[in-house]
Amino acid sequence: MSRLQPRLKALATSNISSQSAIANRDPIPQPETPASRQNLRVPAGDTLSDRATLFLIRRTLCSQLGEKGRITPAPIDEILPPLTSSNEVDLQLYAFIAIIIREFVQTWYSKITPDQVFVEEVVKIIAHCTRALEQRLRNVDLEGLLFDELPELLGVHVHAYRASHYPLHPPPISRDPRQIYHSLWPLPALSPVPGDGGPNAREQTENEAAYRQLLVQAVLAVLLPTEDLDNDCLTAIVGQIFSEMILGGGIGGKASEPWMIWEGITKISEVLQAHLPKSKAQVRVERSNSDVVNSTPKGLTGPNTKSWRIQRSLQKSFWLALQYCFLAFSAVRFLAITLATSSSLPSRNPITVKATGLPPSKDHLEPPESTNADDIWDGRTDQTKQPIVKMKIWSCAANLLDLDARMPWLSATFSMLQHVALTGPGQLGNTDGMIDK
Repeated sequence: MSRLQPRLKALATSNISSQSAIANRDPIPQPETPASRQNLRVPAGDTLSDRATLFLIRRTLCSQLGEKGRITPAPIDEILPPLTSSNEVDLQLYAFIAIIIREFVQTWYSKITPDQVFVEEVVKIIAHCTRALEQRLRNVDLEGLLFDELPELLGVHVHAYRASHYPLHPPPISRDPRQIYHSLWPLPALSPVPGDGGPNAREQTENEAAYRQLLVQAVLAVLLPTEDLDNDCLTAIVGQIFSEMILGGGIGGKASEPWMIWEGITKISEVLQAHLPKSKAQVRVERSNSDVVNSTPKGLTGPNTKSWRIQRSLQKSFWLALQYCFLAFSAVRFLAITLATSSSLPSRNPITVKATGLPPSKDHLEPPESTNADDIWDGRTDQTKQPIVKMKIWSCAANLLDLDARMPWLSATFSMLQHVALTGPGQLGNTDGMIDK
């Protein structure tokens, strides 16, 4: 045994040195496989970060696109086509598209073939549609949409709802508010009106699905390129994805539910509250409350405590009145500066040049060669935009507050001021007027 001990020690030291050399050696890079990608996981508290979003997009949409022959992964903007002009918006939109394709497309398409060409084509078509939609949205009159068209729809809805649910003279017979509402404002997608357990519910569901199909087909006819629009198979698949999965299941099935809206508002408010610092007024109020609690003299009792509290309340009232005065002065100053500089603001009417068939001159200051009266144009369109004071947002707000029934004198006063601003001296509320600008 004494002879074997030196040999055993030599073998042990040689094994330890060889294991340490193997451990210190760089690991052999293993080829990346889909299984190894699936094993990658994002930390639990990092599900809402940009890292998790990029991981989701790369795993779903970039598994076969632009990843061949590269040691390091390519950036997302080099692999996928741009959706909009903003990279931040593209990131969120691609995350939404990745969720839809993973949940509703790859579940059945991966069983047919492992090829990813179909996913690539769908992504390209969606990118083309979003870019065309953004280009059209840039030409939309946002003032008329937000202040006139949408408030008019909301006002009609409120009128029909109140007339159907709160009639002035209740009839002696039974009535269905939904029947009255759809009689006042019929909608093709929501007809016929289903009763309690009646057979019209299934027919209304079918009409709603057909209306979504018509809406999506009309949108695709405007947004899709001509060569893709002639492909019936492609338009059918893309139309089915948009109409049933996005509009029907996503927006109509989940996003329009009250609990979903409430949960979304709650999460957004929590995120904003966590990122925004406390305002100076809130910090000042908390500090004053803590000072009041901490600075209360312990020896004051009876009348002394009451006088001290009155003094503190007078001090708080003084500073509150001073703050309100400063706020009113700032509002009046802002209004005066706005009215004074309104004349230098650009016109709300779009400036267009009438087509004369003449080649454009090199210098825009040179007058055209033709002096015909038909070719002379003042640079303005014949149709002027509607004044802001005359838009439907004001009547919609009065309708929501029910001013006609609660305070008719205030509603009449606002109507008189609106009429004076539009037709009075100077027409301050008319298009390009002082109030309108």
